[in-house]
Amino acid sequence: MGLPEDTFIPRITQMPQWTEVRLISAYQGKISSEEAYVSIVWPKEAMALNQAQKMLFEQARDRGMNLQGIVSTGEDTIYSWERRKWRFEKNVGTPALIGGEAILGELNGQTFWVMTQMPAEYVEGFSPRIDVILKTLQ
Repeated sequence: MGLPEDTFIPRITQMPQWTEVRLISAYQGKISSEEAYVSIVWPKEAMALNQAQKMLFEQARDRGMNLQGIVSTGEDTIYSWERRKWRFEKNVGTPALIGGEAILGELNGQTFWVMTQMPAEYVEGFSPRIDVILKTLQ
């Protein structure tokens, strides 16, 4: 992938409806912030985009993410697998501002979603690493 091994700590969570792979920001092999991560969620059963979108919104709500209107819808996407994208902010107006995106995608007929989030001070260093992961997602 082109990233040093010690820049992310992986966590895999098995839920009844999906498997989540969360890559948490790390420095020299140690977690630098639990709030800086990219999460890739694969439903265990095939589903339509609208059904996956509903599950994505439920998961986002459970994590305190208030997804703002659609940013992209397929024609103006960055990633080849991207179908729809939303942005969110948490802790607005505080020094603990966190921003991120939720992206609904499809690869080889499999619907999935990605959530990224990071504290504001991580944007310059963490965003490019997330971009490498998402551009090479297979």
